[in-house]
Amino acid sequence: MEASVDTSELVEFSDELLEMVTTRWPKRTNKFMRAEAKEVKKRAASKAKAKLVNHRPASEKKSYLSGFKTGKPYHYLEDPTDVSIRAYNNRPHAHLIEDGHVMLVGNAKGNKQKKSEVRSPEAGERFVAGYHIIADAKREYEAEYEANVLKLVDDMLDEGFD
Repeated sequence: MEASVDTSELVEFSDELLEMVTTRWPKRTNKFMRAEAKEVKKRAASKAKAKLVNHRPASEKKSYLSGFKTGKPYHYLEDPTDVSIRAYNNRPHAHLIEDGHVMLVGNAKGNKQKKSEVRSPEAGERFVAGYHIIADAKREYEAEYEANVLKLVDDMLDEGFD
């Protein structure tokens, strides 16, 4: 005796749900994605403010803290079912703070030495580790994001399949 399960209705429901979210209500989906990206941006800014205490204040125009932005919703790899958005820092030195960099120390910078000066023993290169602020903020927000997505889907289901 064989047991067969008919999943055609489930497949049809999932296709209709995907169509509803991406094509029938794109404004609502885009608004949701913008709100989620703003939340990640806000968390990244507060995390940066805590970690970068000795750097420039956010009021300075060139500061890393003043450079947090959110992008526009877009379809990742031109797939109409995959809506994405970015939270990023647009400062030119943001990648140095995020990922780390090699810093030249002492006379390795190219400073001219006086003949009487002896090159300091700590002159040379050293690696400054990155803070990974945006990645940490994203990682911390993932669980809450998943809960928000489920809530959005529940709300859309409550409104129905007109």
